[in-house]
Amino acid sequence: MGVIQRRGRATAWALGMVLLGCGGGGEPEEAARLRLSGTAATGLALAQAQITAKCQRGQGSATSLADGSYSLQIPEGGLPCVLRAQPADGSTALYSLAVGEGGQAVANLTPLSDWVTVRVARGEASGLFDRFDAAAAARLNRDRVGAAQADVRSLLAGVADLRGVADLVSTPLRAATPAQPAAGDAQDRMLDEIKKRVGAEHRGQLRAALASGSQPADPGNGSFTPTLSLEPRELQLEPGASRLLMAELNYPKGQVPLRRPVSWKLLVANGGKVDAVTGLYQAPDKPGSYRVRATREDHPQVGAELRITVLPFRTLEQSAHSGVRVAQNLVIRDASAWAELWGRHVAGQNPAPALPALDFSKEMVLALFAGPKSHACYGLQMLELREQAGRWQAVYRETQPTAGQPCPTAQGSPALMLRLPRSAQPVDFVAKPG
Repeated sequence: MGVIQRRGRATAWALGMVLLGCGGGGEPEEAARLRLSGTAATGLALAQAQITAKCQRGQGSATSLADGSYSLQIPEGGLPCVLRAQPADGSTALYSLAVGEGGQAVANLTPLSDWVTVRVARGEASGLFDRFDAAAAARLNRDRVGAAQADVRSLLAGVADLRGVADLVSTPLRAATPAQPAAGDAQDRMLDEIKKRVGAEHRGQLRAALASGSQPADPGNGSFTPTLSLEPRELQLEPGASRLLMAELNYPKGQVPLRRPVSWKLLVANGGKVDAVTGLYQAPDKPGSYRVRATREDHPQVGAELRITVLPFRTLEQSAHSGVRVAQNLVIRDASAWAELWGRHVAGQNPAPALPALDFSKEMVLALFAGPKSHACYGLQMLELREQAGRWQAVYRETQPTAGQPCPTAQGSPALMLRLPRSAQPVDFVAKPG
């Protein structure tokens, strides 16, 4: 198969700009000023990075703050623009793009924006930046950047879940910092995941694939041995929950396809749903053990299986600050006891969350409380719920903060509440070490 393929674009991605209306009465020079802003990060913020923008009209520069954010203004400036972030430690620069119309645009500088720029340039992003002129600006538009974003998404399918990032350039980004390692948002954590999953060799192959404007030759009969691995190999989900399944593939040196050649298939009847192309899996409502297989389309003999356990409960509530400050485990089988417990749990909250509606003729609640803790990084996790010798065993553990994890100084009181089918059998709570 050819390893670079043009794919149809079903989705037009909204691109990196926020239009700023100009009201009457403003000063003329304000109306002609272009403002660019965003965040430079690779997972951690790039502090003190030199941000430089070259635009169709004008150029400017700024230095990023401790959280990686920057803002620069270009008098008489005009879109589109190419941007570069040069890290303070001299490491590899990152590039980005700002397109559209108006006086304001958002352009983050991340590995994602860098790969989009490589795809637009069909070569090194530094070349587009260094030689940016009127002719290059005329070719830089929303459609071209949108097509490049679609190619990057296709290339990273199965490596990272990008569904929560509407635009790979302009979606607002809050980055973690060495002083606040837990301050990053979901996009920041996704950058961390990409850094972990995409090694140096894979990054080089990825950039080569994005930079290529032609179709490299198919691999010959050399020593290449194709592999496919799944991480994790076993998964636990609540009924009806969704998860994007991940497969890691290898490729011949210098060749990475723009769509990962993996297909997904259910191996158990009534085992939920899985998208054959994206690997998006939705668990069935019925608890049990199910299997999904991933197969390489370019080497159909290569594949791996994932075992998925659908748990016999759903999480009703998980909190680090419960009003119930006595360590205890309860089984709730009637509405009055449920209302009383919920009232104690949300005491002190304003406004108090509404009581979740349950049908106790069909359901019951398991409620676990860990009691007072020194901070809010402690928690509770249900590991297994099994029926044995006419009794239920609820196996759980108390989770503890990892080494170096920053934790609020306020005291915590963890709570976990689960809903499950009603049973008259007694429940034994079994604590396992955290």
